Amino acid sequence: MTEADRTVLILDSQLKLRNRFCDEAMLELQERYPGRPLCNRQWYNTYIRLWNEYARTN
Repeated sequence: MTEADRTVLILDSQLKLRNRFCDEAMLELQERYPGRPLCNRQWYNTYIRLWNEYARTN
């Protein structure tokens, strides 16, 4: 495996993680505030909290 292949794999896994946390943050806020439009700040804070929880456990 070349260095470029490893870089592609790392970037791909980081994008998948980011997408997972984006989705989880959105779902969490929709469950917490059903029927309410989502505020960007709330979503961002939830996203950062999920990312930090993941970083602490891994």
